[in-house]
Amino acid sequence: MTRVGCDLHTRKQQVAVLDTQTGETHERQLVHEGSAVEEFYTDLPRPVTVGIESTGYAIWFHALMHRLGHTVLVGDAAKIRAMVVRKTKTDQRDARHLLDLLRHDRFPTVWVPDPATRDLRALLTHRRRLVRLQTMLKNGLHAIALNQRLARGSKLLRHATSVEDGWRECSGRGRAGRPPPLLPLGPQVQQLDLLRRHAGHFCKASDDIACGDEMRVGACRKSNGEATYFAGRS
Repeated sequence: MTRVGCDLHTRKQQVAVLDTQTGETHERQLVHEGSAVEEFYTDLPRPVTVGIESTGYAIWFHALMHRLGHTVLVGDAAKIRAMVVRKTKTDQRDARHLLDLLRHDRFPTVWVPDPATRDLRALLTHRRRLVRLQTMLKNGLHAIALNQRLARGSKLLRHATSVEDGWRECSGRGRAGRPPPLLPLGPQVQQLDLLRRHAGHFCKASDDIACGDEMRVGACRKSNGEATYFAGRS
C-alpha cells in the first residue's frame, strides 16, 4: 500500500510518499503544467491513499484521483495545523506532516461529495443565480410599469407585444399634449424569457443527474436548500 502526503497549491504540489511494504519514503515537487502529475500518480504501487488539506480549486485533482482509482482523504486544515509541533511552515514539512498523520491513522478527515453530487450542486447553484436574475428583472419591469399607471399584475410579462400595447394604451390615457412615455420593454422581456428557459434547462439537467437517488438529493438539499427549492420550478 502507498500513502501520500500532498501539500497542494494552485501551480505546484509537494508530496511525501511512503511504501508500507518496504518502509521506503521519498519526496518530490510536482508542477501542475504538463503531464507530470498524472504520470507520477499513475506509476505509484496500488492501492494508493492520498491525504490533502481542505482547499479550493482542487476539483481537477479529485477528478484525476478518482479516474486513477486512488483514495483521496481531505483533512480539516485548522486541525492539521494545530497538530504541528514546529511553528515554521514549509511545503516539505507540511507534506511530511500529512504523511505522518496518515501513517498513524490520525488524519482529521472531512466529508467531500462524490463527483455526481458535486455536479448536481453546481447545476442547482447556477440555476439559483438565474432565478435571482429573473426575479430582479421582473421586479424592475413591474416598477417601471406601475410608475406609468400600467397595473396588470402577472399578465404584464407574458408577451413582449402585449407589454408594448399596454404601454401605448396607458400613454393614451394621459393629459393632452403630454409626450407618450414609451420605453423599449421588448428586449427586457425577451431577456426574462431567456432566463426562464435557461432555468428550466438546468432544472431538467439536475433531475437527470439525480436519477431518483434520494441520498444524493438529500445531501444536496442539506447543503444548498434554497437551490433545491427552485429545482422543482420552471
